[in-house]
Amino acid sequence: MIVSFQCPSCRARLRLGRENLGKRIICPRCRSKFTAAAAGVGGPAARRPVAVPAPAPPARTPFPRSSRPTDDERSHTVEGTPLMSRPFTGPRPLPPEYRAGLPPEPPPRRQKGRGGLLLVCGLLVLLAAAAGGGYVLYSRGFFARHAGGPNPAPSGETDKGNQAPPQNAVFGKHGIIEIGSTGIKVLVIDAFAAGDGYDFTVDFKDNANINLVSAVDKKEFTPQGLDEAAEQVRRFHTLMREKHGVPAERIYVAASSGLFVPFKGDAEALEKNQKALAERVKGASGGGKLYFATAGDEGRLALLAAKKAGQRKDWLIVDIGGGNTKGGYFEGADSFISFDLANGSKVLTKKVGEAAKKREKPFDDVVVDVVRESLAGPAREEVQRKQGIVQQKKLLLGGGIAWAMANYTHPGDIDHNHFRLTVDDLKRFRELSKLDHAAARAEVLQQVAGDEKKTEKVKKELDNIQKIFPREQLRTGAEILLVLAEEYKFGDKEEIEFNRKSDVLWALGFILERNGLEN
Repeated sequence: MIVSFQCPSCRARLRLGRENLGKRIICPRCRSKFTAAAAGVGGPAARRPVAVPAPAPPARTPFPRSSRPTDDERSHTVEGTPLMSRPFTGPRPLPPEYRAGLPPEPPPRRQKGRGGLLLVCGLLVLLAAAAGGGYVLYSRGFFARHAGGPNPAPSGETDKGNQAPPQNAVFGKHGIIEIGSTGIKVLVIDAFAAGDGYDFTVDFKDNANINLVSAVDKKEFTPQGLDEAAEQVRRFHTLMREKHGVPAERIYVAASSGLFVPFKGDAEALEKNQKALAERVKGASGGGKLYFATAGDEGRLALLAAKKAGQRKDWLIVDIGGGNTKGGYFEGADSFISFDLANGSKVLTKKVGEAAKKREKPFDDVVVDVVRESLAGPAREEVQRKQGIVQQKKLLLGGGIAWAMANYTHPGDIDHNHFRLTVDDLKRFRELSKLDHAAARAEVLQQVAGDEKKTEKVKKELDNIQKIFPREQLRTGAEILLVLAEEYKFGDKEEIEFNRKSDVLWALGFILERNGLEN
């Protein structure tokens, strides 16, 4: 049902679906933000809601089976819910009768005495835009595009502002807790109607280190590892509800594909451990479900969040996680072709350490050979079966190692949310990874010497990187990047892009798709 009310600022007559009452909206006329109340918005002067029939949503057409992601490792769902239970169907057409998620309204009558004020406001906006012409910002800078400068942003904007809202868009706050192989990441966004479309802000982002994968003993998560994961889920779930105002039903808990790498090839062990984790999550989140992501899910959702529908076809995403290295590309509008190389930076670091001990050699003397032996063959096989890996024109690098590499080699771009990289940057990262943390830190800070603001920001990023990654894992990650650069022909790409929020892109894509906000 649709309810009718007035904007408390400009008194424009608006209509909104009853299910959106109590949520923050933006008036399409005067752009003021307010909360839609059941008894009229803006106080006694507003009109009472008048119920009118809402247009029926269009029927969704499921994927044909042949166009589903070609990921070899599918989730075994027990108590949890598979992430792919809601298949991606591409951008849905917007019915012509919808505007900003609302039925069309006749333009409100002009009110006397406001023409001069509106003219002055308009001139002020134009002057502000001219003064800040170097930046186009949306969503508090999360999808900022920095124009000009020594390192211009890559083509393919990631701005979400003013996208036409799908008919089933769910506005308001949403949160996700991602359980990964090296830790737990959390994200809260606030989606709202804006002008002729919608926008969202990233209200909260955090992480916590856990050792669930390294706590595997005899093909199962140990009770201590499960307890640690459950406690962090409980803490973040409570924080999202009580401090950030996220409704419990809009807080999702998802397990990444790298988490279950130790059980790959053993369906019984995979099912047993997924069930154990799902039960702990259910208890820690007040009965919530656990969603299991495959490597294909993560790549598809990351591209969905990072690129608009018309741009995704040109991009390959490569995500180097702790548990696995995965990615893929869109073939046509809907079908996502994925790959999963299983070996991530944490898994391979452990292999290198074992090989060094067995051969009685230093870690750095064996890391190149072990990484190449473990990764080059599988990567080459994937290219033979999926030619798009080398044919895609553009590359989006993601994952923790890419984040560390980008900050080590481009500290001057600390204010840019996404920027271009080159194969030379990967080689430079290899040299920096050979240093201990203190020496690498000094080298990186030297690049921003003289700029106090940038120096402080870079220090914080380096603190986080060196807290998460031991020096040996950075060393292994650098070799992973170079092996992939050779096998996947990074040097032939028109663009190599790094997105500073790549660590939460697939989680963001999950929220956007689940709530009808994908573009």
